[in-house]
Amino acid sequence: MLVRTSNGHQLLIDAGPDADRLTQALGRALPPTARTIDVWLITGGRRTEIGAAATVLNRFEIKRLVVADPDPWSATLRALVQQAQAAGIPVVPANGPLAVDGVNLSLAADERSWLIRTRQSALAIVPRQTSWRSLPSDVDGAIFTSGGPLDWQAPVHGFSVIQVAANSRDGFPVRAVLQAMGGASIYRTDRLGSVELVEHAGVFEASP
Repeated sequence: MLVRTSNGHQLLIDAGPDADRLTQALGRALPPTARTIDVWLITGGRRTEIGAAATVLNRFEIKRLVVADPDPWSATLRALVQQAQAAGIPVVPANGPLAVDGVNLSLAADERSWLIRTRQSALAIVPRQTSWRSLPSDVDGAIFTSGGPLDWQAPVHGFSVIQVAANSRDGFPVRAVLQAMGGASIYRTDRLGSVELVEHAGVFEASP
């Protein structure tokens, strides 16, 4: 997931497994001059989460790599950290909230989900190992990165969900979650698995 502020600052969360799809999505969403990532946050070290990491290292100037994976490091993550350090990129653990140009990131109570906040809006990046009870009540939407929790019992009024890979067998979130969120707004990604969210007046909106 890439967060780009109105002033051109960029924050990347993980990178996804497919280098070609990542390159296409970034090439379409970003101007050619957008070559700097202020913070690259790694929430999970599996290949499904950072398999395209080499593409990010080759394409962007990374100012800081922040590792927040709560599990033992995988070989994929160790290799990424070694490559980043060899390139002179600072690698630090995620100790506390992060802030980039008015966008704030912090861990939820489950210490796995991440909250993205602006002045008036909040999104949750939700892994499979969590539940709605670990999220604060003022969250406006959720981005399910690994299928979502097995069940979802939170209120859905005014809530939005982003479903990745809707036309494939591994479309996210899982069917049970979508059925439980019958009153929520469901956004599905394009063929590249991407969706653009624009922060406007402190609120996240889906780009048409």
